[in-house]
Amino acid sequence: MLLGFISDKVKIKIEEHETELSEIIIGIYEKNLTKNGAYTGLVGIDIIERCGNNEYFASIKG
Repeated sequence: MLLGFISDKVKIKIEEHETELSEIIIGIYEKNLTKNGAYTGLVGIDIIERCGNNEYFASIKG
């Protein structure tokens, strides 16, 4: 089962650029995303595009 909620605010950091976005849907999945554990989260391209600096990959830190 994939649970989800809408956040009030999320900070996305791309290189040195940090953006705050609101009303982002966050999915919670209790299993591994990959067999080797390389991914701990996924960010959709539409979220990166909303950051206005979409030529970089995002690194989200809690």
